[in-house]
Amino acid sequence: TWMTDVGEHRTIALEDGSKVVLGGASRLEVKYTDHARSLELQRGEALFTVAPDTARPFRVLAGKTSVLAVGTEFNVRRGSNRVVVAVTQGRVLVEPEPHAAPLPLNAGQQTTVDAQGAGSALPLNDPAAATSWQIGRLAFRLQPLAYVLEDVNRYAKKPVVLEDKVIGDLLITGTVDARNIE
Repeated sequence: TWMTDVGEHRTIALEDGSKVVLGGASRLEVKYTDHARSLELQRGEALFTVAPDTARPFRVLAGKTSVLAVGTEFNVRRGSNRVVVAVTQGRVLVEPEPHAAPLPLNAGQQTTVDAQGAGSALPLNDPAAATSWQIGRLAFRLQPLAYVLEDVNRYAKKPVVLEDKVIGDLLITGTVDARNIE
């Protein structure tokens, strides 16, 4: 099991040559067998760079959502009630819940999985923004304030709290410097 504290990043070299970069306040469990590579993102965000191994599929679980890598690099962000998957290289298959029809995502695409299932595959307006958290830049485009604050609070020593849940639905576009949340 790998964990990071609020505001901390950690790069993990896995035994198969794959690499994971964990974002702030994240937790990842890794289970490798002779036939499968299974990783569970229990909270937070991670960027996965997957080493090819056709004998052992690479699958990331985030809640009920499963992401199967097909030789790729992709980002998974798990919030309280949704998962955002963005592909920067290669291709993945996203299953919103066990045994659901998988949604293929190619490089430059993303989807959001919530209680209603997986959304459609949308283009990444700025592919670099999907992983900009690694350099301390949290980028948001038309995201509900409630979800923006979930991400920001993984880097804030003093969490930002919504006093009125109604404003949590406001759509936000902008960037936050993770090193200067205050």
